[in-house]
Amino acid sequence: MKKMITNVKIPAIFEDITEYNDEIINKLLNYYDFLKFKQEDLSIDEVNLLKNLEKLRERYNEITIEYSKLRKAYGVLFFENSELFRRNSMLALKLSKIQSNLNKTTMKKGKSETIDIDSEKKKIKRFYNRYLAKKENE
Repeated sequence: MKKMITNVKIPAIFEDITEYNDEIINKLLNYYDFLKFKQEDLSIDEVNLLKNLEKLRERYNEITIEYSKLRKAYGVLFFENSELFRRNSMLALKLSKIQSNLNKTTMKKGKSETIDIDSEKKKIKRFYNRYLAKKENE
């Protein structure tokens, strides 16, 4: 089950833009409320402006809903990214343990010997190439 993080800090630039836009929108909506209040004394231009402001208010509400969805999605992605980073760190730790175990010295006939991963890879590759050559000759 995935956890959802909703209290994620959105990058500062988005917060600044949002606050600035909210200020402008709120001023326009206050003007809308003022026009709505004195509705019977409106000129034709003010009536058109009132209609446009009503559309703006509807659109603003839609954008606010979309913004909250994006904020939640950002939180989920942030969580998943941190989870992947944690898993990657665990895998890196396991890999380093495996490599250290391979590079440890082993006792072979009373002599200590270090296992070199690259030379082992080369040996396997040469063996495989000889195997393929034999198979082609048959």
